[in-house]
Amino acid sequence: MKRIQGEGDYESAAVYQRKATRFARGADTEELAREAAPRDAGEAQAMEEAERRGRERSKGEDPGPPKERNTLRLKKKKT
Repeated sequence: MKRIQGEGDYESAAVYQRKATRFARGADTEELAREAAPRDAGEAQAMEEAERRGRERSKGEDPGPPKERNTLRLKKKKT
């Protein structure tokens, strides 16, 4: 497979897709959530502060795909 660097690194994209699919199908997300939970009040406070700081830099919630893109897929050609 020809490797194109930059926006079109097909080999890396394929590897990522395989690994992401394997993870999504086989991961115990409940266990991972328990492992990621804060261990004490100090860690919980640090996590909340990090989230607050991240949200300050955010442009807001992701609105999802633009409506015109969604409607293009749904429209059928008139025959």
